[in-house]
Amino acid sequence: MRSSSSELILSFTQIGAMLRARRELIFMITAGAVLIAGVVSLVLPKTYVATADIFIDYRMNDPISGRQFHPLQDESYLETQFDVIK
Repeated sequence: MRSSSSELILSFTQIGAMLRARRELIFMITAGAVLIAGVVSLVLPKTYVATADIFIDYRMNDPISGRQFHPLQDESYLETQFDVIK
């Protein structure tokens, strides 16, 4: 026996009746998921991760900005910049 295609389509009334019949199950599953998510978020420790890209445009003896650095000060200058960022 073959059924016609019109018999396979659900109406909004039928879908509503199915949802009303299972509303307690839908509510319990939703409440359980929210409760589990809340407990997990309270129990797990808070961790924050930050990243940054650092681009240093370092020009030695730049006459425009007036910076005059000796080549041996390069490492010290960069370490100071990293300390300031931290």
